[in-house]
Amino acid sequence: MSDARRDADLGRNVETFARRREEAARDDPRRALATAVRILGVGWLVVVPALLGFVVGRLLDRRFATGVTFAAAFGLLGVIVGCIGAWRHVRRAARS
Repeated sequence: MSDARRDADLGRNVETFARRREEAARDDPRRALATAVRILGVGWLVVVPALLGFVVGRLLDRRFATGVTFAAAFGLLGVIVGCIGAWRHVRRAARS
């Protein structure tokens, strides 16, 4: 399959998906709201561990006078943990 054909197929699939989502949102506005709340929930699953990692890192940086070394490391670790948690949450929701 050529790249142009694959791109065209992908474009059609995206358009079909978007059209179906819009139709479903028009049919049941509560469903659209529930989807938005779920997306926000997944976002918080990433943000909270990242912020906690950053705060703990800043406390350690102040204690040991290391600049931003611990803040960067623990912030990144928090993002990784949050992404794993969000991925698991989405997988679990997709199964049910």
